[in-house]
Amino acid sequence: MHKLKMIPIIPLLLFSVNSFAGGSAACDNMDHIYSVKGTITYSDQLKTFVGNGGDPSSILYIDSINSILDNFDEKMLPKNFEYNEETRYEYGYKFGLSALCELNVSKFRYKERNIPDKNVHHHLVAKGDTAYSAGAILFFHSDHKIEKIVLVNRSSRFCPSLESQDIVKNYLVLAGIPAEKIEIIEGQRKSCK
Repeated sequence: MHKLKMIPIIPLLLFSVNSFAGGSAACDNMDHIYSVKGTITYSDQLKTFVGNGGDPSSILYIDSINSILDNFDEKMLPKNFEYNEETRYEYGYKFGLSALCELNVSKFRYKERNIPDKNVHHHLVAKGDTAYSAGAILFFHSDHKIEKIVLVNRSSRFCPSLESQDIVKNYLVLAGIPAEKIEIIEGQRKSCK
């Protein structure tokens, strides 16, 4: 009976329709896609996630400013903000720019990753075993306005380059976020040397 529940979920995630017309334009000139590191596959990770009580609909498709403002808690940009382990856990979410050029973000913060039904790996967020980019994304917004978005290429599942974050920035600009509100930071990844 559990297997019957899995059948409709997997095709829904694998074949989602990109309704954001500008999204695919952001990926037009990309010549590099990253493969997941390790032996676990997307379908294996999805089964584990669902088996632990995880809800695949907690992975949100970002296609506009409102998809950020309506789905992520309001957080003010701290004075003298600095990206580090503490701020990553407090403000960071995992994101993946999928091979279909869809930006997906887990609604659970990094600090919730040790809770089984919230333990979302980057290739689960990217909805596949390849991605244009992945990492941490930090949203700062108040009064229904974006203050800043921080992108960090921190993903040991994909090991994306810093340059891959440019495509994510372009995607967000096409979604209506001013370029000057988006900051790219290099993340240290021990397993990506």
